Amino acid sequence: MYLKGKRKPAPTLIISKSALDKNKLMPRERRTHAKYIIFAGQTIKEIWNN
Repeated sequence: MYLKGKRKPAPTLIISKSALDKNKLMPRERRTHAKYIIFAGQTIKEIWNN
């Protein structure tokens, strides 16, 4: 999920999965191998499988 053609990572706050578990955020997505990034007040899920 990038802004129109921008591949450059924007300044982000990375929330660890353990923090998500404590806050019970997105219970469905907790089980996936993903990093959750808060950007501009929205939650963006980026999966690092590469």
